Amino acid sequence: METNMFIGIFIGATVVALLGFIAYRVRLTFDRIDQQMTNQIAETFSAIRELEESILKDTSSITGYVDDISRNMDNRFAEIYSTIDSRFDKQESRLKKELTKD
Repeated sequence: METNMFIGIFIGATVVALLGFIAYRVRLTFDRIDQQMTNQIAETFSAIRELEESILKDTSSITGYVDDISRNMDNRFAEIYSTIDSRFDKQESRLKKELTKD
């Protein structure tokens, strides 16, 4: 009877130890998976931040190019308008002289 009781206690202790070991391994596995997911999320957010910085940098350089082009176009239009105005003024003064002669 005592032998059966010792065998039962031994089997019970073995089952408890085995379940504890399995629970420990499962916990380690979940911890590892959780750490991997955390690392992947961190890498993803880092990549998104780098992409955002790249886009902002490209946007600022594009804005600079657009400003340069706009400034150059304004200068060219100003030159064209001043040329047209000066030609118009010359033509106007010539016509006035011709009309005043008559």
